[in-house]
Amino acid sequence: MRSYTRLMMRYGRGLAGLTVLALALSSISPAEAAPGGVASALSVTKVAQKKATKKKPAKKKKKGKDTCAADDGPCFLDLGTKLFKEGKLPEARAALEKAYELTKSPKALRLVGECHRLEQRFPEAYETYERLNTELGDILTPKEKQDVELMLNVLDLLTGQLEMHVDEAGATVNIDGADVGTSPFKKPVRVGVGNHKVKVTQGSAPPLEIEADVKAQQKLAVYARFNPGPNKKAIE
Repeated sequence: MRSYTRLMMRYGRGLAGLTVLALALSSISPAEAAPGGVASALSVTKVAQKKATKKKPAKKKKKGKDTCAADDGPCFLDLGTKLFKEGKLPEARAALEKAYELTKSPKALRLVGECHRLEQRFPEAYETYERLNTELGDILTPKEKQDVELMLNVLDLLTGQLEMHVDEAGATVNIDGADVGTSPFKKPVRVGVGNHKVKVTQGSAPPLEIEADVKAQQKLAVYARFNPGPNKKAIE
């Protein structure tokens, strides 16, 4: 895993530096985001030098496999990496998730996170990098842990959270057309910055709906009451 801390030296530390870095990392291409490509992607000087340098004829590479045996983790990792570099992000993500399931490779899970980020699925990217810490923290190097923490800080600037408080257990919460779980929730639901449609359903009761405008790093509470008391709204 390449160090993102070098980028902090370029953009500066603190909130301002992280904000600039978040904007930069939200638009890096798959080839630039691949291992070894992040730092050069953000260096205008190096990019200019590359364009000015005469390109050498590319060596022919052996064609990788397009299919893998169901239990061949390394094959799925190679396939996912290849698809990632080609910019085929949904296909790459599927192969890399299978690779991680079979191998528990940090590289596979990191590239899953990068797929989400490049697809601008920032909440999913955050959760994936969070999994790197919780599931593989024991085998990550100190530098890799530092890189993961930096990416979590950057992605935190591109997301917010909804704290769901529902007075009935087992109610289904749907955000922007996708079910995100049932009450009670153990932790807030991470969402992208902006407006979101929240719908809470429970059995045959009329659904409770509200629009929530979430700002960066905000933790916004939503209260859904199927049995509202006096002077209480059903949802707010």
